Amino acid sequence: MDAPAERQFALYAQVAACAVLFRSEFSILFHGVGHSNVTWSTWLPIAGALAVFFRPSDLRSLLALYLGVVADITNILPEAPNHWLLTGVVGLSWWAAAASAGLAGGRLPSGGALLRRVQPAFRPAIALFYLFTGLWKLNAGFADPIYSCGPRSWERLVVQFPSLPGGTDVAPAVIRFTWVLEVGGPVLMMLLATRRPMVAFFAFFHLVLSLDLAQNYQNFSWAMYPLLLLFFEPEAVETAAERWSLDGVFSVVKQGTLAMFTALVALAWFQPANWYNLRWTFSVALGGALVLGLCAVAAVPRVASPAVRRMRVAWLFAGLVFLNGISPILGFKNRNAWQMYSNVRIEPDVTNHYLFPRSLDLLGLQSDTVEVVAIDHPGLAAEYVGSGLKLTWWDFRSMLALYPEVHVTWRRAGEEHTARSRDAVLTPPPRILRMFIWFRPVGEQVARQCVW
Repeated sequence: MDAPAERQFALYAQVAACAVLFRSEFSILFHGVGHSNVTWSTWLPIAGALAVFFRPSDLRSLLALYLGVVADITNILPEAPNHWLLTGVVGLSWWAAAASAGLAGGRLPSGGALLRRVQPAFRPAIALFYLFTGLWKLNAGFADPIYSCGPRSWERLVVQFPSLPGGTDVAPAVIRFTWVLEVGGPVLMMLLATRRPMVAFFAFFHLVLSLDLAQNYQNFSWAMYPLLLLFFEPEAVETAAERWSLDGVFSVVKQGTLAMFTALVALAWFQPANWYNLRWTFSVALGGALVLGLCAVAAVPRVASPAVRRMRVAWLFAGLVFLNGISPILGFKNRNAWQMYSNVRIEPDVTNHYLFPRSLDLLGLQSDTVEVVAIDHPGLAAEYVGSGLKLTWWDFRSMLALYPEVHVTWRRAGEEHTARSRDAVLTPPPRILRMFIWFRPVGEQVARQCVW
């Protein structure tokens, strides 16, 4: 048995399970008020996470977790946040690798054996994801200190922690730091000489991000923690575990997350107003312990790993990351395409990006826009009537499918129309297509908004 790889696999699985539980919105699940991407299917990955905690070394437990993730994403698409969509892509890649290895060997491999074989392909895929998040921020909107999402995030931290430096002078530094980290960092992650310190720095960066109580970035940070663990060789994790007693650290993370799960389920049921802060406290405390563990692994001298036969199917991960990342250029989508909080505006007729051209709009959907003239829903009226924002005809109909009893007047191609949202003229596109085609509103204000 490959003990170092089996140990790392069990740690990876447990951290992935922690990420699922910290992402779960129990208060919304119990009381039914909240986001459209928190539904009954949220319980499926939770069940898989609990299976991992009981049998962390069993590859079948991790596959059950990812099956739940993919099922949940299938149910909520297109409204899957970037970090959750990435987790689904990771899950599909693990399933593809497990299926390929199982068919080739006649039985399912051990978790450690599969981990060794997928690591060489998974690492560049993770770096590519980070690179896209940085490249999409190379635009005039993110460079504007007034509207840039980077300084806005820092300002929220300053409100929480007044001792941090704040003010207008800090904004340009935050913007430049973000560009350097998210564009240059992924490259350094792929170089052997700089991989370990860069991975440790990204782990610390995510810990700082998770401090943002208002924006709830902790769910994104936890989605990335297990992926960062994959950049270390199993022998490095084994050496660090023996040298620094890391098994105890990871045990604290596991037991603490289980305690958090029990406490939050109870609190979300009886006192839903208080559970959010408790989750944040658990997330930051346990995330801090985990980051210390990752930094300890990074401090271990590099150890040679045995040669393994790589899996071509594991490159599915990088392929899906790339396809989703270039979708705004192709015109297939410009939501949850790794461009979260980037201030980017890329449309068929305009772009604020320094490098990427205007959308190719290969499907012709972005050019077909609608101006909402009137609608008898106060929330939608406040957002779209007279706001200067337009919607694609595709997303206009998709949105109204969620509000079947509203009356709406809109202008399309210079002609004004009025109908009830459930009338045939407003029949939404097929569900299977709406899962993968999703656009932001159209207009100048898009570059001033901080949305995922």
